[in-house]
Amino acid sequence: MSYYLRHTGKNIWHGKFSLFEESGKLRCAVSTRQGGVSKEPYNSLNLAFHVGDDAQNVIENRRLFAWSLDVDAKKIVSPEQVHGDNVVRVTKSHAGRGAVDYESAIKATDALITNETNLPIMLCFADCVPVLFFDEEHGAIGIAHAGREGTKLHIVQKTLRAMMTKFGTEPAKCMAAVAPSIGGCCYEVSEDAARGFDEGCIIRRDGKIYLDLPKENFRQLVELGVKKEFIEQANVCTADENNWYFSYRADNRTTGRIAVLMMLNGE
Repeated sequence: MSYYLRHTGKNIWHGKFSLFEESGKLRCAVSTRQGGVSKEPYNSLNLAFHVGDDAQNVIENRRLFAWSLDVDAKKIVSPEQVHGDNVVRVTKSHAGRGAVDYESAIKATDALITNETNLPIMLCFADCVPVLFFDEEHGAIGIAHAGREGTKLHIVQKTLRAMMTKFGTEPAKCMAAVAPSIGGCCYEVSEDAARGFDEGCIIRRDGKIYLDLPKENFRQLVELGVKKEFIEQANVCTADENNWYFSYRADNRTTGRIAVLMMLNGE
């Protein structure tokens, strides 16, 4: 199993998980910051409307990224992410929500799940942990936005539980992936911010405190019953790899967003 970057033309790159690719039943990619039209400080493939970038640039960037996956950008479903724990099941009726503007995005939601084919779901990130789910047996997918608050609220477990309830997903048979995010090497926090987290993801080094959120989300997946061999980890820090990925910390808070897009293939 491995996470790797693949060039697709027009300088658009896909972050891919080999575990998901083997099935051939879905389209899935993590974007990078390369290949878009946005200017500094959002250069260049910023896929988020809410960060201050020109909306027309974002629309064009989304069109380019969707094109690279052979996906209709106007059908993308995307939420207003608020660092909470709300999980929404999306259907064909949601197609286009948040696709070409932020106002129509699904409100106050940090995870999307669906079993609909040809319906792309997409969430945006810049250091927070993207966690992806693929239930091949029942034909269902999900994406969770696990920042510090979402991780504390166990958003990944709540996403998987929603898939269990709505689709019959069995954790032991579900595949998951932890995409690029800020790592324990770079995510320095205060004592107060670290309070409430499992000690296993707290790193104390040189008088400073760091959180390893990818490790904690991996732990939460295993705790709920996902098999370790069915979890693929990118092991890429967005702050360290800031030339490839947007990073809220490394870019001094004003920056763009990468995205995770997933879609079940249909007829």
